[in-house]
Amino acid sequence: MPAGKRDKVMVACVTFETVMIVNPLLKERPDRIHLIHFVRDPDDPSLRVYQEFYDEVCRMIRSSASGTEIIEHKAKVYDYQEMLRTVLNILLSEKDGGSEVWVNVSSGTPEYSAASTTAAMMVPGTVPFTVGTKAYTTSEKDIRKLYYRNGRPLGLTAETFDLKPMGTYKMDIPDEDLVRCLRGIQEMSKKSVPPRILCINQLKELELWSFAPDGSKGKTDEKQKEKMYFGRHYLKPWVEKGWVEKNGKTYKITDLGKTVTSTFYTQ
Repeated sequence: MPAGKRDKVMVACVTFETVMIVNPLLKERPDRIHLIHFVRDPDDPSLRVYQEFYDEVCRMIRSSASGTEIIEHKAKVYDYQEMLRTVLNILLSEKDGGSEVWVNVSSGTPEYSAASTTAAMMVPGTVPFTVGTKAYTTSEKDIRKLYYRNGRPLGLTAETFDLKPMGTYKMDIPDEDLVRCLRGIQEMSKKSVPPRILCINQLKELELWSFAPDGSKGKTDEKQKEKMYFGRHYLKPWVEKGWVEKNGKTYKITDLGKTVTSTFYTQ
């Protein structure tokens, strides 16, 4: 690879399409493509069609773009949160490697499309694109006739327009320290935030606590300074973001807070 050359990467989801995934790849010729797919029960003959479509996409890529590496991701394509987590982890990993990343938001399920669009907006430099269907394969109801040609999976799309990059706007990813520390607290309690001193000790044990009192003498001892810091730098922003809600003297972790900690910085 020439010095300074950035890898080009694509991300796509495979359900009942092949051409919609492969045509953009043949135009852009990425170094690798991340393919997300899911088969609930590989041993169930009625569900084998999902694997067959994935296998056919891989066959088409290897046949026409043998230089493109295929990276497989098995994840529930109908679960928005899992799709957001999966795509975001791919994008962040590739971003750390300096890659140029293109995301096909037209392939796969609606949950994948929505999640991949959101994830692309969260990672600056990512290029989400759509693929319009120019022609369909057939209109017959039988799924084998509808999605297959010459005994091979093809999908509804037989021909596409060129890929069309989408405009994006900046969407900040939640602060990593706030997310990781709240997840650390959840290891102690899933519902509420324990007393501050217990939280601080937990974060220290997890090596997530970075505050060090200045050691100056005064009316406030070090333990109190730490508790004040925890309140200012963690409890307050958690409440402001809606991840935690205050109920009297108790701080309850909200559903949004649980969603954030299970979605972001999970690797």
